[in-house]
Amino acid sequence: MTDITQCKSCKSKSIEVFFDFGKMPIVNNLLIKKKEKNKFFPLGLILCKKCYFVQTKNKLDPKKCFNKNYPYFSSTSKFWLNHAKDYCKKIEKKIKLKKGDQIVELASNDGYLLKNFDKEKYRIFGVEPTKPAADIAIRDGIKTYNDFFSSSFVKKKKLKKTSKLIIANNVFAHVPNINDFTKGVHEMMEDEGVFTIEFQHLLNMLKFSQFDTVYHEHYSYLSIIFLKNLFKKYDLKIWKIEKLNTHGGSLRVYVSKKKSNYKIQPSVKKIINEEILFGLKKIKTYKKLQNDAKEIKNNLVEFFDKNQDKEIHAYGAAAKGIILLNYCGITDKKIKYIYDAGKLKINKYIGGPKIKILQPNKIKNKKIDYMLILPWNLKKEIMQYIRKKNKKIKFIIAIPKLEIF
Repeated sequence: MTDITQCKSCKSKSIEVFFDFGKMPIVNNLLIKKKEKNKFFPLGLILCKKCYFVQTKNKLDPKKCFNKNYPYFSSTSKFWLNHAKDYCKKIEKKIKLKKGDQIVELASNDGYLLKNFDKEKYRIFGVEPTKPAADIAIRDGIKTYNDFFSSSFVKKKKLKKTSKLIIANNVFAHVPNINDFTKGVHEMMEDEGVFTIEFQHLLNMLKFSQFDTVYHEHYSYLSIIFLKNLFKKYDLKIWKIEKLNTHGGSLRVYVSKKKSNYKIQPSVKKIINEEILFGLKKIKTYKKLQNDAKEIKNNLVEFFDKNQDKEIHAYGAAAKGIILLNYCGITDKKIKYIYDAGKLKINKYIGGPKIKILQPNKIKNKKIDYMLILPWNLKKEIMQYIRKKNKKIKFIIAIPKLEIF
């Protein structure tokens, strides 16, 4: 595994490392047995000072991240199910989908989103690289290709200019070759088609010290400053942006072909101005994240040191949580168990500290003083769920600052 020497998008060599974890496990490569050997890989971020693309500084084969044992299913969260349902209702009206239109979701997971569209009315399919999720979608009647999306995929499947709506919500950051992915989207899109993406906004990641969203399968960290130029290269334009509260502050971006009839709305310029004002064109803005991460680590470690007599468990064996525990050096001596609703995670161990993952229904049988909520973006849903099982548990949130509920 080697460090990159030029920007993965514009190929400029004017790049600078601004955040470095050293080495981390691949977060979704869970261990089946505790005695298994941990595998760690370098992880850090660089900024391209020409196109302002933030990207991982190392080359890592995506097949190491998105393999046959990939354990993440979107359907395990009621929040994401409701979010997807709401999106589908709104997009049908917004772009006036009509009978026979083709709708495609890229990295469609277990079909949690596509199932909201009428299969009798629209032509629908998903593209999902992980076999466990693709198999569930297919089982539930959603046409799904178990493959990585690319321009060659579009050519192979003869999909040129076939799609009215292309969806890549919370996906674009996971794409190892963002240029070719974008090229494929342009080729598959109808002349008046729409491509929507949702992603954690880089501005909020830096502003609220969300360093735990940095992991190997997140190849990209996105701003509108960068995306506007990327899409321009492939004859695409951003015409509308909406702010979302997902992942601690996300954006929903609407993209179409440059010559389409969609007019660019004021929201695009507004977000770009916010990014410039925040400092996304200045390297010093980015370098602050390393110090913020150290402060969060010190506060959490201090809390554990002061509460050694307390029983502390964690909820959510999510990617961000595994990063936090590894970075802070929190082992199974400090946290006995992690609870998670993902069926493929149960009775496995997270990489690094090798903490065992249990079913959430085990909580009611355990004596627990504190529960560290690792997916802080779902804290409301998680706290409500746990309180039904045990009203005495206190909750810990570590990011963006240490809080006890």
